[in-house]
Amino acid sequence: MNWRKKRGGYSVNRKTIKRLFDYLLNYKYQFVVTTFILLIAITIDLYIPYLIKIILDNYIEHSITNILSNALIGLVILIILSGLLNFGHEYIFSKYTLRLVQIIRNDLVQYLNRQPKNFFDKIPPGDIINKLTNESMQIKDVFDNFLGGFIVSLLQLIGLYIALFLINPLFGLLSLGIPIVFMTVNYIINKPVHKYITNIQEYLNKINILFVDIIKNFSLVKLNNAESQINSEYVETNHKIYRNMLKRMHTLHLTDVNLNGLLQGLVIASMIWYFGGSIIEGSYSIGLLYLLIDYIRRIFALFKGMNGQWVVSLTALEAANRVFSVYDNNQVESKNTIVKKIDKGNIVFSDVYFNYQENQDILKKISFSVSHGEKVAIVGPSGSGKSSILSLLLKFYAPGKGKILIDNNDITLLNTKTVRNQISYVDQHSYEFELSYLKELSENQWNKCITILEKLGSAKLTEKIRKQGFASSNNNSISTGEKQILAIAVALLKDTKIIILDEATSSQDYETERKIFKKLVEETRDKTLIMVTHRLTTVKDADKIFVLNKGIIEEGGTYRELIKKKGFFYKLTALQTKRHKVLVE
Repeated sequence: MNWRKKRGGYSVNRKTIKRLFDYLLNYKYQFVVTTFILLIAITIDLYIPYLIKIILDNYIEHSITNILSNALIGLVILIILSGLLNFGHEYIFSKYTLRLVQIIRNDLVQYLNRQPKNFFDKIPPGDIINKLTNESMQIKDVFDNFLGGFIVSLLQLIGLYIALFLINPLFGLLSLGIPIVFMTVNYIINKPVHKYITNIQEYLNKINILFVDIIKNFSLVKLNNAESQINSEYVETNHKIYRNMLKRMHTLHLTDVNLNGLLQGLVIASMIWYFGGSIIEGSYSIGLLYLLIDYIRRIFALFKGMNGQWVVSLTALEAANRVFSVYDNNQVESKNTIVKKIDKGNIVFSDVYFNYQENQDILKKISFSVSHGEKVAIVGPSGSGKSSILSLLLKFYAPGKGKILIDNNDITLLNTKTVRNQISYVDQHSYEFELSYLKELSENQWNKCITILEKLGSAKLTEKIRKQGFASSNNNSISTGEKQILAIAVALLKDTKIIILDEATSSQDYETERKIFKKLVEETRDKTLIMVTHRLTTVKDADKIFVLNKGIIEEGGTYRELIKKKGFFYKLTALQTKRHKVLVE
């Protein structure tokens, strides 16, 4: 959905503005207080030059020295008070704007945690990291440079023009030409400046994505000698950032420095020329000329600052657009889902179709059932759809067609968190996360975990843990294979009705893997066990084996039945064992 409206060359994202305003309402009282402090500070700042005018005209010009010291003391007090008020405003303002950024980040992380897996398939990891770190921090500039900068400058500008009209209405009217010139020039340059800002944000994001991909696929980069290609891509993107930043800087300097300085010099020279003769004649005082020059210099300084604040605000707003765009791809499940306990662990797939992209089915007409307590193996070549079946069962994705039932309940109607909490899932990398769970185990739970390890036939691992203590599970004395077994033990400790092992024993040798599976079959009689593995001969003890090929179930049955059929499973097993005659045990 395109909800951007372009006005004056830059994009106004109403949804982003509304979201920022909603966040700001969390600190509405602090905002009111800082605004009140600011108005007092602006009033004092505007009065200080007027007090200097009075000193110049009444005390110095007429040599009235007896009250000059009092006036100067008053001036110093006002300057100090102005400084304190501005400090108070900045302190409170910065405190709650930083807190707002923290809240925005927390909300974004919580939102991402609720998303299904397919949400992350569409967004590069580097893009998400960039939104959570750099771009979310840039949102502070919307508050700092717009509310704390641009709006403050605008209020000061209004105050200055009110003062000018009160002092000299004709001069106030003539000085209105200054904002007209600046607004016209800014209107003209806003379009190219916004284009450069958008390009810079996109290229910076591209570099973030590139570096995440390099780190993630470091081995592949080295193996394929892709360093020069990646370096070339980085240099090209970095050069584009440089070119766009240079163009933006040159465009802004045209108004910030050259135009501002030229106009300011012409206006002040005209004022001296116009008021100089009148001062000599006695029509105007030297104090008035000082006051008008001071106010005019402030007006030009404010316009120069406002131009920079506006550009930074646009950059920050573009970052906010990108951060909040995450919410526009909402895939959070309905709140009307059912929270239900899995009592038995019966699983049914009925004519299930699934695809990651339209018209490219990964799974086609998948139908099978697993009864309470059955041990099932899902096998097949790489890319056949094994992991996709598990992803559907764990509710990472929803089926395109067909139904998946757990204990006769449609899985799409069940609460995702509840389903996942009642399924123990272990893959080949689970030990990297499961072992952190060990720190939270009580001594009684640890004893149960050790008992499970003993039943799985891991006597050596049990002995290591007993000798070295619980902390040994994370040190280098335990191999990757042993950590995998420990992760399985932790999963069994959770006592769920459904257990899924996705290449969970990939680091084991053939004999160890088969023994583990055999022990698992014995120890999980009242649980449904689903195992995915590439080693076909290790699943001989499974009650059912489903053989996948190109997204369909090619065949199913027990190990003996499939070998006797001499079909696809037989060929895979024979190919794996490097012989065409397979012994049926």
